[in-house]
Amino acid sequence: MHLAKAKRCLEDVLAHKQANNHQSNGQGHWPVKFANFILDLLKNAEVKGLDVDSLYVSHFHVVK
Repeated sequence: MHLAKAKRCLEDVLAHKQANNHQSNGQGHWPVKFANFILDLLKNAEVKGLDVDSLYVSHFHVVK
């Protein structure tokens, strides 16, 4: 996932537009703390002067 798409996805989570709806009980979960943390990390990559067009998120995993 390219950086711009990852940021949109995380911003959608914060706006409660996207959630993890793959739970067996059918209730969506809003990982707001995680989304904020990763979004700050991605924004920091831009501030550090990294080539954001070549960055992508390959994997992330959240454990309760």
